[in-house]
Amino acid sequence: MNPQPPEICGEIGAVINGAHYFHGVRCFYRPGETIYIKEAWARGPVLGAGSEKWAGREILYRATDVEISAQWKSPRFMPEWASRSRARIVSVMPERVQEITLADVVKEGINPVVESGQPDCHDGTVGEIIIKRFSDLWESLHPGSWERNDWVFRYELEKLP
Repeated sequence: MNPQPPEICGEIGAVINGAHYFHGVRCFYRPGETIYIKEAWARGPVLGAGSEKWAGREILYRATDVEISAQWKSPRFMPEWASRSRARIVSVMPERVQEITLADVVKEGINPVVESGQPDCHDGTVGEIIIKRFSDLWESLHPGSWERNDWVFRYELEKLP
């Protein structure tokens, strides 16, 4: 959330004209809205890819077209027309970043198993290791916010066909 809400007690949020607010901070999306999922992408076809697999394709996706070299564009700049995935917002709620559960961390894509197929338990429980992986990733994207335990809007999504 930007700005971070003040540390006050009492009612934490409100819905005004369908928009969710938390201590005066408005969240970007509403439950029921459909959003598109951004990912690293490039325009096709790619010359010299060594395969007809990509010939004529307008868009390439880094997640699935890993074996080719392309000028990948940041997900940040992906236009809606180039997206291949949509999701519906099921719920929106404020929470502190450190309140994320182990189940939610796994839903965020943190793999609880290392390449060997065994849990990574060198320093602590499997759950502690997974949460630590998530906090490290979070800190790389939002420096200082994990330690401050910033407020965030938690969006629950439902993937659409």
